[in-house]
Parts: sequence; structure tokens; C-alpha cells
Amino acid sequence: MPYNFVNLEEQVLVPALIPYEYFRDEFLYRFSNYLREFAYMQKVSVNDNSLIFSGPPFRFVWNGWNMFNPVSNGQIQVFRQGKYFAVEYKIFFWEFFVYSLLFSTIAIYGFFPNAVLRFLYLLVVWSFFVFHSLWVKNRLEKFIETLGERVTEDYLDRMRKSNRLAVGRSVGKTVEP
Repeated sequence: MPYNFVNLEEQVLVPALIPYEYFRDEFLYRFSNYLREFAYMQKVSVNDNSLIFSGPPFRFVWNGWNMFNPVSNGQIQVFRQGKYFAVEYKIFFWEFFVYSLLFSTIAIYGFFPNAVLRFLYLLVVWSFFVFHSLWVKNRLEKFIETLGERVTEDYLDRMRKSNRLAVGRSVGKTVEP
């Protein structure tokens, strides 16, 4: 299947060590808070097992270096898949794609007299676009894994503190008393 750089759709698996409802609710709550506070996404709505978001135009101008700057909109879904929680994401780069097209017109309409310079300029513009889409994919998958681990660890710590969860003698084995 060819790689699409305008929109990405992938799935990240997180080990299911805690109740699904708690993981889903806490994961979506924390993810939505991150989108509102640090990524400056305008519209963030959480439904039963999904999160839909979109950002304002030109947010990359005043938002600094954030992984969601080139993302126009997206959707996160959480569901159970065997012994894992599957976090599926769909993100779209339409705004960033349009900006790259607009910057490409500079080379087409003659700011560069030499054909080699035009080609190099187009190569830089589209390499920047491809680099950003790959960078966002990589960072988002790491972010999802880390957030899933934090939600799981927080739940397990809370249960240990309330003595509702006893830790087994073998490494990594937890047993409900």
C-alpha cells in the first residue's frame, strides 16, 4: 500500500492491564487536555470511545515547536483488542499541504531564473512537508505509548495504595486479592 502523506491512519497497541472503561476515559481525558493546553487545538470533543479535534489556521506561527502544528484535524479511537487496548488515530495535514503548494508556486512563477534552483527549492519545500508528516507520525505514536503507560501506572499505583491490588512474587505479575 502506498504511503499517504496528506493523512495518516495507524494503530498503537497498549497492554491491557487495567479495566477498559477506566483506561478509555482517562486516556481520552488526558489526551484532550494536552490538545487544549499545549497544542492549542480549537475544537476538541470527546465521545464514548473517540476524540475529534481540529486546530485554528496559522497556529504554527505562534505555537512554537509542537507535534500537532502541521495537523489540521484528527480523530483518536480507543477500543479493546484481545490482551491490548488499541488506540487508532487518523490525522490530516491538509492545511500544511496547501501551504506547501503555495510555496511551490514561488518556484513555478519565476523567482528563480535557473531551472536547477527551481528544482532545489521545490525539493526543499516538499522534503520539509514529508519530514514533518513522518516526524508527527513518530512522535504521536511515542506519545500514545507513553500516555497509555502513564494511565496504567497511575491506576496500578492507586490500587496498590488502597490495598486493593497485591503484587505477585514473579516479576510483572499482578493478582487481584
